[in-house]
Order: sequence, then C-alpha cells, then structure tokens
Amino acid sequence: MIVWGGFDGTVDLNTGGSYDSTGDAWTPTSTTAAPAARDLHIAVWTGSLSEMDVWGGQNDAVMQLNTGGRYNPTTNVWTAMSTLGAPIGRRYHTGVWSGSEMIPWGGWNTVDLNTGGRYCSGACASPIPAGTSTISVTKQGGRSLISWTAVSFAAAYDLVRGLVIELHNSGGNFTTSTQACLANDQVTTSYLDSTAPPAANGFWYLVRGLSCGGAGTYDEVGGSQVGSRDAEINASPSGCP
Repeated sequence: MIVWGGFDGTVDLNTGGSYDSTGDAWTPTSTTAAPAARDLHIAVWTGSLSEMDVWGGQNDAVMQLNTGGRYNPTTNVWTAMSTLGAPIGRRYHTGVWSGSEMIPWGGWNTVDLNTGGRYCSGACASPIPAGTSTISVTKQGGRSLISWTAVSFAAAYDLVRGLVIELHNSGGNFTTSTQACLANDQVTTSYLDSTAPPAANGFWYLVRGLSCGGAGTYDEVGGSQVGSRDAEINASPSGCP
C-alpha cells in the first residue's frame, strides 16, 4: 500500500510512505523530484508498470493543479508527468487505470467539469507536428479572437504575439519584437486576446504545433519568408517555453 500527499490540518503535503504488510513496516517515499504538495488529487496503480501515478488536486493557495508524477516504489524514484495537452487543473475528479493509460475525468475548477484526458506513461510514439497553421483574427465583443487550423500530429499549440512596428523597425527581428506567449501547451485552436495594440500600431501572431515528440515550427512551410523565425522566437524572453 502506498499513501502520498494530502492535508495535515495546516499545510498540504508532498510526502508519503509505502507499507509492507508482510513485514509490518513503513518506508518513506522520496521527496526528490516529487510533485508539488497537494490534496484532493487522484492516485492510480499502473498494474504491470508497477508505478503509482498521481495527478491534479489543489495546493495551499487553493490553485487547481494539472501536474502530477509517477512513483516507482522499487527504485523510490519520482518522474514528472508531461503537461503537454493536459486537461485544466481540478479537484474532486475521478481517475482510473485502463490497463495502459491513466484517465482523469470531471471534478471542479470554478465550475463543475465534464472534461478529462488520457495519460500514457510509455515512450512517445508521436512525430513532431508537420506543417503550419493558417491564422485568422476576428473581432468579438471588443476583443480579438485568434483562430488557427489544426496541424498534423499536434496535441497542443503555442501562440505568440508581437508588435508590427517593432518587427518593421528591427528589420524583421522576431527576438526583439516578440511581446508575449499568449497560449502555452493549449489544446484548443483559438484564443481570445483582450489586449488592444497601441494607437497607429498592430499585432502580429504566430502559432506552432506541439506533440510529445517535440515542437513544430513558427515558419511558413513552403512560403516565401526569408530566414527562420524559430530560433529568434525561442531566443526571446517573451517566447513560449
């Protein structure tokens, strides 16, 4: 039996222990690389993989978490779960082990949820997303709705924004003109931007697909652009991680 995390009446915990009923003895679980302290999370045993997977819950700041970890009791080692394409953070959710995947569903984050996800702890079988999206911008209630087409093999997307005048004045330097990472590892293909550009200026937007195989490209595949945008945007402190 393995117990982990929870609330001790004062703070959330990231400690636990495994209990050997044969020897009537407890062994503490490692805290090295353990998930952040939390309560109201889920934990499932992964059968033949012989690991405990924990995910979700909330921390002391009552923030709903979409992170987790895999614990191997034989090696006493934690491995962080990918957050790529993960559902939004939640508490009071349920979770099961399907025989090959952990499936969390439901729960609460501001409102009750009817969403979930499937987590596979095995090796990544997805290639790097191929191609680039077509982006459109429309007005919606005084805000800008950024929409883009899906990219093959992408499980999530990064969306960055910059100022057109800075891109022009820098001679097309995306490192200096990238202003913000608007969406990081976002599953959906749209984003509502409530920020208006300065007077007599405008925003540019670029998106790339992501999979467990790696990040796609901000470049226009098959287009007439000069040079590559990827290295410059990745070098910007405002780019998506």
